[in-house]
Parts: sequence; structure tokens; C-alpha cells
Amino acid sequence: MKETGFSDFVNARKILSKPIIELPIRNQERLFYNPFSRLKRFAGHSALAYAIVPDMEKGKFRREECSARAIDLRDYIEHKGNRNVSITGVSGQGKSYLTIHLLSKFSEKQRIIFSFKPDDHEVHLGIPVIDAKQCLPNPFRDINAFSEAYMTAFFSEKTSTGIQLQQTPAFLQEIASQSNDWKTFMKMISEKRKSASKNQIETLNAIEQNVKSLIIDDMGSVEIGSESIVFDFSTLPTKQSQNFYAELMLRQIYREMEERKRKDVLICIDEAHRLTKSYHTILDVMSREIRDKGMLWIITQNLIDILPEMRAKEGLNEYDKESLGLLSALLVRDYRSDARIGIKALEILGRSNKWDDDLIKTALKQAYVEVEGETLKNLGDRDLLILAALVKNQDTNRAYSEVSASSHLLLRGVSKSTFFQSVNYLQNLGLITLIKKKIGRYYTMESQILLSDASIVSGELRKRL
Repeated sequence: MKETGFSDFVNARKILSKPIIELPIRNQERLFYNPFSRLKRFAGHSALAYAIVPDMEKGKFRREECSARAIDLRDYIEHKGNRNVSITGVSGQGKSYLTIHLLSKFSEKQRIIFSFKPDDHEVHLGIPVIDAKQCLPNPFRDINAFSEAYMTAFFSEKTSTGIQLQQTPAFLQEIASQSNDWKTFMKMISEKRKSASKNQIETLNAIEQNVKSLIIDDMGSVEIGSESIVFDFSTLPTKQSQNFYAELMLRQIYREMEERKRKDVLICIDEAHRLTKSYHTILDVMSREIRDKGMLWIITQNLIDILPEMRAKEGLNEYDKESLGLLSALLVRDYRSDARIGIKALEILGRSNKWDDDLIKTALKQAYVEVEGETLKNLGDRDLLILAALVKNQDTNRAYSEVSASSHLLLRGVSKSTFFQSVNYLQNLGLITLIKKKIGRYYTMESQILLSDASIVSGELRKRL
């Protein structure tokens, strides 16, 4: 079976804005078909079976059917803007399954996996697993890394102010620069405390207390080679020590990548929120600069766990206030105040950061066409068929009669309530608008097609069916 690749099928903006779900599909209760019999031909392949899309009526997300097709996820990752991957989802939704699947696609590369849970799924990849205690870096080799790793372990984004936070990095670097081991470090804290002020003593006491959880007595001296490896940090005694040494090791590996001692390495971090919740982690820098050095993959339960600086690296560096006012006015007048078109237009304008009337009008037109095309491509098969019926018969009752009489598998047995739910959904997407119209003594709902060219509906149908 031919797998469609990046240039053939995958639209980067579409995929990045809508999570995909890998086969096998766990939910066996489907309205129109048994997925296991229908999708049997995809055995052994990755397949895009359906997408998660916003439900504008309920303010939530819902599963939307799409034409199932085999996709080459490696081709997508290799050819998008960078090769970073973020996998998010609540517990039990298949993050580990998807991670293992994706990691298997890059088996020829050195894969370095950070694991924080005992017997985690990553250990079943066939990649050697090593107790992190056996290869922990010397904390006192790089003073700046020592300070930042400590701050990552003990200070999250919620702790962004305060006297202790201001004083801690300077104390850490000063004391660590005079130490070769933890014993000397603790001794230097005691010496420093003798001449410290009250606030400084409180800071030093906190450092001393925290550092006790970082002291590992049975550290090994295993060197990290060029083979793939899973680091198991679950054997370290505390969560803070796990985060501290993970950050230290991450900094060491990335420094070697910058020095070209390691080439094209895939770094995968499970439970990434342990590090990404701190502004001191090197993951922010890596997410922006690793492109020509390797890949950074992070797995966590919530997208909010990833700091905004890592989620969005590009934006409007400059803007013109009057031009934004013009864009807003044109959006209201000509494009039904559709926020999707406005956001897309800003994205287009932001690439060049040039603001004049003609460019704004051109950007809005281009955004309108792109949003229209993406909306149709993301539309489920059944909704697309109903839209086609509305294009042919604008009277909703006549359109329903055509749909209910159709022999198409996806339309067979569609109730009137289901039909009008789909019609309302199409209206929410901005593809149609409903107008109440009186015919004789009765009222009916007539659909007005809002597409720039209604023929693109039949074109999209031909592509799929």
C-alpha cells in the first residue's frame, strides 16, 4: 500500500492544529461501519482515521470522521519546519503507544530516551535500559549548568519572584565554583553563612536543605556512547533529584551536539512537564535551536504544561496599529467577522511584517481561500455529502429528502434530527447560512452557500469518493 507523504497529503498547519489518532481504533461502537473490517487494509501501516475538531456549539471537541488513508509520519516529521514533536493527551489515551510507534520509524538514529516511571513503555522498545545513577554527570564540572539544573528542580514557573529566587543563582555559582564534591559544597555553605545577612542565611539554609536530596552515594561512571539508550531516572530517591540530574544530563548531551560530537540525535523526554514547567530548563533553547543538530520529542499530559515560549516561536515582531484597524474593519464588512480568516491573515502578514492597504486586502483574500479549503478538507465524509445536497437543493427539506433517499453507506438511515445537526454544524463552520423563508402558509429553512466557488464541494467529493 502506498503511504501518502508530506508533499502529497499532509498540510503542516492542519496537522499541527488537529491531533491525529493512530490505528488501531479502540472504540468499536461506530454508527455506520465496523472500523476493524473497513480498515483491515491498513494493517501494518500508520493511518489517519479521524481528527479531533472543535465543537463550536458545545465549546468542546468532538471526533470528526475523515477519509481513512495510510500516511507516512516519518516523511512528515522529516520535512516539516523542524523535526520537533510534542505528544499530549490524558492518561490512557495512547501517548506511549504512539511514541513507541514513532520511535520505531527512526531506528537507524541514536535515540536517547529520558524515562521517569519504573517499567515504562519505553523500556520495551528493545533499546538498552540503564539505571541513570550509573552515568550521572559530575554536577561541579559546569557551574552554570549546576545552577540552572538546581533552579529547574526546585523553582517552577509559579515561583518567579522573591528574595530567595533572586539570591539563589549567585550563591549556587559562587559556592559550586569552590567545590569539587558535595561534601565540600556543604562545608562552603557553612562558611558562607557566618558572614551572611538574615535574608542570605534563609537562602543558604534552603539551599542546604534542598541539596541533601541531590546527594547520590552510589553514582557510577558509565560513559554515554553512540548507541540508543533509555535512561531510567525512577531509581533516584526524590522527584527533585530526578529532575536535577535529568536537566544536567540533557545539558551535557546538547553541549556535545553543539560541538558536533553527537550528530542527528533524537532526544525523547517522557513526563516532560517535570522540566518544561520551569523557565530555567534548556528545553526552551533546544526547541528553538536543535533543528540542524537533531530532534527533540516531548510527551506530556497537557499542552499547557509546555511553556508558551516553547509552544510559539514565531509571531508579529512589528505591526501597524492603523493597519490592524483596517484589517479588522474589512474582516467585519467582507468576511462575516470570521476570526479564523483574521488569524490566518495575520499569519500571512507576519511572514513579511509589511503593512499597507493592498497587502492587507491580498492577505485577507488569501486567508479566505485557505480557510475555506482547509475547512472542506477537514470536513467529515457525511457532512461533506450533506453539504453537497445543500448546494444542489438550497431548500433544507428537499435536501433532506435527497439525503434520506440516498443509497450511500454514510447516508443510509440518517434521521431528520441528525441531518439538521449536520446543517447547524456546517453553518457554525461558516460554509452556509440558514434563512427562514415563507412558502404559502408555511415556513421553511433555506440554505445560502457562502463558499467562493460551490464547485469545490464536488471537487472534494471526487477526491475522496
